[in-house]
Amino acid sequence: MALSRVAWLAWACRGDRVIGARVRDRMSGEEGTLRARLCVNATGPWAGDLLGPETAVPGLRLTRGTHLVLAGDPGGEARLFFSPEDGRVLFLLPFGAGRSLLGTTDLDEAEVSAEPAVRRDEVAYLGRAFRSQFPAWASWRPVGLQCGLRPLVDHPGNPSAVSREEHVEVDPASGVISILGGKFTTYRAVGERVLDRVEGLLGVPEGGHPSRFAPLAPAGKAGGEPEAVIRRAFAEESAITLDDLFFRRTRWGHGGPWEEHLAAAGEAWRRRFGLSPGAGAEVAEAFRETQRRRLAPLAGWPEP
Repeated sequence: MALSRVAWLAWACRGDRVIGARVRDRMSGEEGTLRARLCVNATGPWAGDLLGPETAVPGLRLTRGTHLVLAGDPGGEARLFFSPEDGRVLFLLPFGAGRSLLGTTDLDEAEVSAEPAVRRDEVAYLGRAFRSQFPAWASWRPVGLQCGLRPLVDHPGNPSAVSREEHVEVDPASGVISILGGKFTTYRAVGERVLDRVEGLLGVPEGGHPSRFAPLAPAGKAGGEPEAVIRRAFAEESAITLDDLFFRRTRWGHGGPWEEHLAAAGEAWRRRFGLSPGAGAEVAEAFRETQRRRLAPLAGWPEP
């Protein structure tokens, strides 16, 4: 069983040993305790918050990575290049639908956040590097952005020089397994390594790695008419918010036709949860305002 939209509140303990967790359902507000023979702390940037002050597991160093979505396609090829300002390696990747992904920055972040704020100086830095390397594409404009936190194992020095390798640690007191560090692009390999560790600690037969070569999405589910995509997202793909639709079920939020489909998305959301007329328009307007705030740093893009 998998529980989504559930918040961790505290560990449930017997003495020093963790035997479960106190949780809250973010949708209903209901709270309860989940019991488990073994708990894995796989919370990324929040992993340090769940370790507790007495743990022997090393801490985290958070760094912020910002990527820009550009209106332009690099011909279906990935490009690696260097920033002329500090020599950092940057990349330009195809992002579908005539878009490209430009990144990334690497700056220390003091506090964990579910949506770290992009700074205009990051946008300007990436823009200057892009234009110095690709002057023929100087007319490309940023139409979207992404920002995330890297949960690196704490180590002094330049953020870009800190290892991205994951550490799978078992706290000897609580018995909690924590995943520290790692990269999003290696999550399946990290998951296999953790699963092997869990099976060994529980003394159960190895279950293999059945997801290693499984496709990430069922074939034929990605496309379709916009109305069908919206309806399917809420009816079949467990979308809960408009963010789910515009960023996680489609890429419309990154310079795509999100405004064109905003009213229909709000109405589909309202019907999904059986809310009164007008609720869809309210949630759509709230998404519009959030988008305006998110995209405001793009004004830092350097002019030609």
